[in-house]
Amino acid sequence: MHAFEGIGQDKLPETLDMSVVDEFQTVSDKDAFAMARRLTREEILTYTWIIVGLIGFIFFISQHLQLVLGESPMQAGLILLPGLVVTIVAGLAVVPLVRRVSPRSVVAGGLLISAGGYGAVLLGAAGESAAALMAAFVLLGLGIGAAE
Repeated sequence: MHAFEGIGQDKLPETLDMSVVDEFQTVSDKDAFAMARRLTREEILTYTWIIVGLIGFIFFISQHLQLVLGESPMQAGLILLPGLVVTIVAGLAVVPLVRRVSPRSVVAGGLLISAGGYGAVLLGAAGESAAALMAAFVLLGLGIGAAE
């Protein structure tokens, strides 16, 4: 990785809103790159587990819908469709929210909502009801969309 000059007082972007800037701090390239590497590593680990959980949920729930509840592959896909749509909408809806609330709070809230979706399945939504599974997946999709 090569060091390069960052944004300094001589190179302020035109879009920078100075009313939200309290002060400028100088950080060495070495410290800045070390922090960037650490944050990237932490984010990749977090999002990897989120995606693995989502993919596992989709795989096992689609199998359950087909093999246990007797739904066709097309019906199983249509049952899961609302959850996927909610995931996309939630991901877009949190963008303006993150401007007013800290991203850490939004991600934590999204993960808690996702845990609710997993908990719903754990506590009985996986019974004999496709509607309950769809509702659990919508809850999971809402949380994951917000956290991503």
